[in-house]
Amino acid sequence: MWTLFKFFTINIKKTIECCELNLQCHLGNPSPFTPRPAHHRNKPKSRPTTSQTRCVYSRNPETQLEFRTSTHPRNKSTFIPTIKLILLVRMLNRQYLDLRCSSNDPGRVRDERCRIDEHPTDPNAQLSSQIEPCGVENFNYKPEAGDCPTVNALRERITEAGKPPPYFPQLNDNVPAIDEGPMGPVGPWATGRPVFSPVNGMTGIRPVVDRYSMTRYTPAQWRGHNKTFFDQSSRMISNARTLAKDVREHNSRVYRETDKNQLENRDRLSGRAGEIHYWKMELERAIIELTDEIELLEVEHRRVKQSLSVLTIPESIADQLLELKAVKTRVEFDLTDKIDAYANDSACIGLTNDSPLIMMKPGATRVPPEQSSPEGYDNFTKVNLESSENTRQKSIALRAALNDTYLKVVKDLRQQATEVDLALTDNVNVTEQVCQALEKELVNCLNQLSDTEKLIEELRGANRGLEEAMKVAQTRLDIRHERRNVENCRDIPQYGLIEEVKIIGENLTSMAGQLRQAEETQAGLVKSRGDLEREIMVKRKTLYIDRDRGQLLRSFYPSAEALSGHV
Repeated sequence: MWTLFKFFTINIKKTIECCELNLQCHLGNPSPFTPRPAHHRNKPKSRPTTSQTRCVYSRNPETQLEFRTSTHPRNKSTFIPTIKLILLVRMLNRQYLDLRCSSNDPGRVRDERCRIDEHPTDPNAQLSSQIEPCGVENFNYKPEAGDCPTVNALRERITEAGKPPPYFPQLNDNVPAIDEGPMGPVGPWATGRPVFSPVNGMTGIRPVVDRYSMTRYTPAQWRGHNKTFFDQSSRMISNARTLAKDVREHNSRVYRETDKNQLENRDRLSGRAGEIHYWKMELERAIIELTDEIELLEVEHRRVKQSLSVLTIPESIADQLLELKAVKTRVEFDLTDKIDAYANDSACIGLTNDSPLIMMKPGATRVPPEQSSPEGYDNFTKVNLESSENTRQKSIALRAALNDTYLKVVKDLRQQATEVDLALTDNVNVTEQVCQALEKELVNCLNQLSDTEKLIEELRGANRGLEEAMKVAQTRLDIRHERRNVENCRDIPQYGLIEEVKIIGENLTSMAGQLRQAEETQAGLVKSRGDLEREIMVKRKTLYIDRDRGQLLRSFYPSAEALSGHV
């Protein structure tokens, strides 16, 4: 196959060369599609005379290629097929097709980026004074309306007549294209329907198809495509300038608001610190007064302890002292919290933007669930102060009425001591009587328990006798079942034995029920005996405490002189 292809290729080349020589002989000049020899390149071209055949191209499809022959000695039918073949072969040549496509179709240009600085400009032209690099030193630069590097560059490239550059959309881009009419069989716009000839069939040559290339865009679309990049760049630069202006305004507003808020919060913290300082001083004064009152009350407490050394601490003084200490503890806790809060607010007041201790604290704006409100804060401090003052006043009143309390307490104590002695004596007598009655009841319970145990033994012996009688009756019935034939009769003795077994079984059942009741009675008597013994033991211990210990200790009760503290 490859050999055949090479053979046809060589034949085609030879045929083309012969056709070109034949055409030169007919026309008297080189082919319009063949490069001129070197010795003819510098010579001026001469127009063909009327005696020569001229090849005239026309936009009319009917006269697209016309051969005019006037005085040429040869007939034009001899070289017209040769002209067609050469045209088709040259049009299919790769170099010729690339030249045609690059010259007639703007969409097949090289894929290169279009840069503004590559376009020809005035060598003496200066850069726009409005173009300034965006840096830190130019951050305060304020753009002017319509200031854009791309727009400034395009203004310099617009001609004096006001026409846009050739790579931008033109005024006639929207004008409809002129229809070129139907295409002929040959030429640069061939339809692909040439007249068949033996040479075409042998070489396989086809008409040109550059009209039906892969191009998808028109020159107007290409220029519009270029303009989109400049429009996009202008829009983005304008947006960037607007954004920079908005950012500067926003930053200025944010700085003003931040400084304002910082000063306001500093003033609020100062006021809060003053309020905390006021309450701190009030709490310190209350603690000093409570401390003095506690010392005075402790002196009275020691006096009371000396006067009533044989008794426990009076409840009134003890409760009052505990209440004073509790109030003092609460006030001290509140004072400690306020000292810490005052120190924190003082530290916050001293913080500035240049302080070395400031840093980002994520979550600092959260509200703790245990955080109090200003009203609750004031109420809590006031309640503590009022409570401390009320407790202190109660302690003062207690100390003032202490002498009267002494006399009343001594009288009440002596009277109560006499009543206690009488009640204790009566209780001891009653306890002795109860203890004696319980001992008698315990004796009766033990006697009945003994009788019940004897009854249980009798019932168990009777059950054993009935069981033996049951065995005898059942054995007799079993032996009588061994009788044979007609002798195995249900006679009167048979019925008598069956009735005996039934009666003995009923008696055994009734005696078993009586035995069960007797055992339950025995268990109840045992439980009653245990309860009586336990209660008697408790009563005897009570007598030991009330009679042997209590009355002995009550005999050492202090006298009225000792209770008043004079002894």
